[in-house]
Amino acid sequence: MPESKHFEIECFHETKHGESVCGDDYKVVRLDNDSRFIVVLSDGLGSGIKASLLANMTTTMALMFAEENMDIVESAETIMDTLPVCEVRKISYATFTIVDTSASGRTRIIEMGNPEYLHMRGGIEIEHEKRTLVSSSWPDRQLLVSEFKAEPEDRIIVFSDGITQAGLGTHEYKFGWRRKGCFEFVRDAIMRKSDLSARDLSKQIVRQAMLKNSPPGCADDMTCVTIYIRIPRRLLLLTGPPFRPENDAEYARLIQSFEGRKIICGGTTAEIVSRELGRRVNTDWRKYRGPLPPSSDMEGVDLA
Repeated sequence: MPESKHFEIECFHETKHGESVCGDDYKVVRLDNDSRFIVVLSDGLGSGIKASLLANMTTTMALMFAEENMDIVESAETIMDTLPVCEVRKISYATFTIVDTSASGRTRIIEMGNPEYLHMRGGIEIEHEKRTLVSSSWPDRQLLVSEFKAEPEDRIIVFSDGITQAGLGTHEYKFGWRRKGCFEFVRDAIMRKSDLSARDLSKQIVRQAMLKNSPPGCADDMTCVTIYIRIPRRLLLLTGPPFRPENDAEYARLIQSFEGRKIICGGTTAEIVSRELGRRVNTDWRKYRGPLPPSSDMEGVDLA
């Protein structure tokens, strides 16, 4: 039986200084009983309401087309033909990255205009050959397509150019933080904490990018999406005594036989486990602040 996988998919963003809405948009859909995931990130032209509109329209259409497995070039043409034209620049434009991945590991990534994604396996970047597709209707827009098999503990990281261009024009980052700077930060963060969550990694990347600007902050919309594919973590929560006292021993033995993290909730439950397994419950009442009781310690239990 194939090993099950858990997908952590998290996004973190900051809005350009002075704007009320973010010009980047992110959407995710779970299909086939949560065995297939489609993630889309789009960066609308400019910033503010217009950019937000462009990005939202792009993610909505891209998600629908990917879900229906429509032709890549045809889908991109439809998106570009549909977007409204910017009154100032007289062009319709929004970038997008589509990540289509599944529990089997089969992954396809389609990019147009966004910074290239990162595929990390531990602290190592995995690089992939990319096919280039060009639309006859929009010859200046190139589509890059990657296909590969993702493995447990892989991370796929997608970001808008507000991340890679952070610090642009400053003395230290004349050409911006760039993708290389982001990669080095991600590599070091994963090496420090191998089980770093998708949410925390996305947040750390955005926060680090903001520090590159002078003064620190958002000179552009900044968005980072992290897909962390990992083995599910097991947790046992033991709470409430069994209905029949004669089942106390069997109830307590659940703690001994379970492989994973263990939590005991409730004083009566803790007393039963303590009595049946001969393990002392240690409560530090100096930590009591009310209205909740302080936590306790017990051998073999992560939280009591």
